[in-house]
Amino acid sequence: MVHALFQREREAEDAIRRSATKRGFGHFHHTEYNIACAYALMNKKDLAIEWLRKSAAEGFNCYPLFERDANLANLKSDPRFLDLLAAEKKRYESFREKYATSLITTDKL
Repeated sequence: MVHALFQREREAEDAIRRSATKRGFGHFHHTEYNIACAYALMNKKDLAIEWLRKSAAEGFNCYPLFERDANLANLKSDPRFLDLLAAEKKRYESFREKYATSLITTDKL
């Protein structure tokens, strides 16, 4: 993302290519998200959305981050991003409702 942020596209593409081959064990969805951000910073919307979809599908359901991440600002008006955001919000709210716990206040202890 740093290369993309400083408009060093060749270096960013090289880093993405290397990162994309290092799938390893678990949590690769974080790498996919960072790749999506790098592509968004380079204004390569098709690739950014493709990698963002991959990250969400493989376990990075973080609607609040998707909605607020400044690295994704170039996607904010893209209908595909808005559709993905709406679907992720629905999924996020479903998980939140299903797994939310009661808050215990310390004043009652």
